[in-house]
Amino acid sequence: MLVPAVLTGLGCLALLFFERQGQAVGRLVAKPLAAAGFVWGGCLNLMEAPSALSTGILVGLCLSALGDLLLLSRDRRFFLAGLTAFLLAHVAYAGTFLATMDSVGSLIGGVVVASAGCAWVARGIWDRLDDGMRPAVLAYMAAIALMVGAAWGTAPATWWFGGGALLFVVSDIAVARDRFIQRSFSNKVWGLPLYFSAQWMFVIGTLHWGA
Repeated sequence: MLVPAVLTGLGCLALLFFERQGQAVGRLVAKPLAAAGFVWGGCLNLMEAPSALSTGILVGLCLSALGDLLLLSRDRRFFLAGLTAFLLAHVAYAGTFLATMDSVGSLIGGVVVASAGCAWVARGIWDRLDDGMRPAVLAYMAAIALMVGAAWGTAPATWWFGGGALLFVVSDIAVARDRFIQRSFSNKVWGLPLYFSAQWMFVIGTLHWGA
């Protein structure tokens, strides 16, 4: 598991470097490599401990990697396609967590907290969204709020899954700021490490759940 984790870490560092330099070709190499690392980790989990949970997590990881590739483009069509891929990833994660959930209270609390955060983000970007983008953004926020709640209700890996889900939400704030408010390297500096850390927390949480 160490090698794929290192691959993600090095890929993330390279991606930040190329983002800072404005090198599009470098981004096209670094981001897929970073994503390949967490997908590799998910594959190892499935091979070592096959289960519905490891399968569901791997599906979410693969959809996230697809979203990463699509979001390499600034084109609106690719952005919507990437948003859809991540929405489906959150649906996969949420369904997986719900299947192993043992705390309805944590589910409700997580949904409420995540929904409040999403509402705060939506308030800041709503006027910048066109009519075609608003339904997609709302659907995405609903999916991630459900995913966060379900993650906190999953034992025995609650802290790994729940913590990863929260990091995912925070990293999405960086994406929203960069896309709709102000494009800046500073958004990448904190958003990308949090995003890749979130994916790896899901991978590690799967290991703990199967232990």
